[in-house]
Parts: sequence; structure tokens; C-alpha cells
Amino acid sequence: MSEWTVRERTVLELNEVITAVDVRVVSGRVDVVPGDSEGAHVQVTEIEGPPLRVTVVDGRLTIAHEDLQWSSLLGFRLRSRERRRAVVSVAVPRVCSAQVGVVTADAIVAGLGGNVTVRCVSGDVTLDGTSGEVHVQTVSGDVELRGVAGAISLTTVSGGMTVVDGRPPSVQAKSVSGDVTLDLHSTGAVVVDVTTVSGDLTVRLPASTGLDVDVVSASGEMASAFDGIELSKRPGAHRLSGRVGDGSGRLRGRSVSGRVALLASRQR
Repeated sequence: MSEWTVRERTVLELNEVITAVDVRVVSGRVDVVPGDSEGAHVQVTEIEGPPLRVTVVDGRLTIAHEDLQWSSLLGFRLRSRERRRAVVSVAVPRVCSAQVGVVTADAIVAGLGGNVTVRCVSGDVTLDGTSGEVHVQTVSGDVELRGVAGAISLTTVSGGMTVVDGRPPSVQAKSVSGDVTLDLHSTGAVVVDVTTVSGDLTVRLPASTGLDVDVVSASGEMASAFDGIELSKRPGAHRLSGRVGDGSGRLRGRSVSGRVALLASRQR
């Protein structure tokens, strides 16, 4: 086990082979990107409040405030007048998995091939070009995923969730009032399951997509650009249903008052 305590601006070059990274901070910013070695490059450019503890155990790099635990992160509360801020940049091997927990900090994870899990209260989360499975939980922070290839699982209360140029085999999203926008270009069959209360749902898929569709909203307006999808209305239930192409994929959606739009894009 290797261990450091960081109280000021610091750069650490770690020669141990790193297979996973875990970063937990309160406010500030976290960047996790691929490096060019089997070790890790850790740069703390701002730190205010309690120190960060940096450890490497069996290939797992952890950078965190000791009392900011993963299990209670979404309910974490600062003591009165306490200020904590850290700006942390980490470069790790591309094959690494990443676990990032932030309270009000923004988080960016780019280019990693391992699974990525993020928990955030009110900061913004951006994932770019990751290829492993993605799990993101937020309260009010916005989430943007760009060019993500692995299976996606998203949960939020009021934050917006956007997937741009995604190529996942599956997407599962749950939102209360946040809007969900999915721009998907998966080459094979894709499975999409979205639940919202008042958030709007927009799904854009290639026109050649094979899809079995069943999307229901209690009162939200609904529209589809796909042939074969029918809109039916009765009191308390608006429904888009039908089959597109060979029906190999699946789209399921449930909403109370959110609007729903299914859009077709040209195949790239």
C-alpha cells in the first residue's frame, strides 16, 4: 500500500500499475482522462479545507476526503460554515474503470475503456468517448454523455440527461422532472427503457432501426416520425405503439405529464 496526504497544490507521479480509480470530493472539479503509462499522474491544482488522502491498494487508486463515503455521498451535508474545494486531474491507463463521487463539483470522465460510475448531487457530469458500462446517479446536476459505447444507466431527480452520438446496446433512464434526450446511433439492436414524471422524453434513432415500441404518457403530448407507430388516446393514457423494421430492438417509456417525441435520423 502507498499513501499520501495532500494539503496543498501537488503533482504525484505514481509508478504502480493502476487498474481502477476512485475520486471523491465535495466542491470544485474532477477530471479523469487516459494517460500514456500503466501508472497514474495526479494533479491537485486547488485545495481548500481538509486534506485529500491518496492511496494505492492492489492497483486501485483512491483520492478522497476520508469522511466522504460512497454509500452516503448523495446525502452528504457540510457542517455550518465549512468550506471544501478541490480541483483534481487524474491520468490513468485507458483500460481503467472509474468511480467518481462529487457533491457540488463538476465531473468529467473521457476516453476510458473500463466501467464508469458517477454519483453527484448538484454538479454537472460529462462523459466523453467511454466504452465500458456507464452508471450515473444525480439529484439536480445535468448529465451529458458524448460518444459512449457501453450500456447506459441514468437516474436523476431534476437534472437533465442528454446522450449525444451514443452507440450503447441499452439505455435505462429514470427521471422525476428532468428532461431526457437520447441521440442514438447504435449499429445493432438497442434496448431503451425510460421512466419520467414530468420530464420530457426525446429519442432520436436511425431511420433503419428495428424497434418494438410501447410508450405511455398520462397526459403528455406525443409524436413519432416512424412509420408503423400508432398514436392512441383515451382519458388518462396517451400511447405510442407499434413495430419499426424487424422489431429487433425495444423502446419502452412511461411518463405522467412529460411530452414524448420519437425522431428518425439518417444512417451514418
